[in-house]
Amino acid sequence: MATITEIKNKIKDIVEAVKFESGTSRIVVVNKYPTQDTTGYPFAVLTFAEVNEDVHSNKQNLVSYRYKLDIFQEKTDWLGGEEKAELVAEDRIYELGKVFRENSNLGMNDVIRVVPVKAVKDYTGTQIIIRFDIIAQVLENINFT
Repeated sequence: MATITEIKNKIKDIVEAVKFESGTSRIVVVNKYPTQDTTGYPFAVLTFAEVNEDVHSNKQNLVSYRYKLDIFQEKTDWLGGEEKAELVAEDRIYELGKVFRENSNLGMNDVIRVVPVKAVKDYTGTQIIIRFDIIAQVLENINFT
């Protein structure tokens, strides 16, 4: 079965490979833990957040693994001002949602689907932060003793 770490690594690989329609650069670094040590913009932090289980049948549970993906981009400098930065942020939200719809099981047999539940745009100082909640669902066998 797909583990929390295997799913997280696959999400990381997909995010790093996204090409954006606006011609902006790919995500420079996808860290797998929160950090202030970055190598440039845009960068992202991907972390595991929680797991929930629901009964699917007498033999399996539906397990939902939730991950948080925070993408940081500069608001003004190299993007050419705040208006262009807003357009770039919207492009990133659209393209990442699209790539997860196109790779709905991450290419992993154990994953039923990946749901980018929501994306929220936030601001700090000179940064725009795009916060994604991503849920990967798998079926896990259960045993009765």
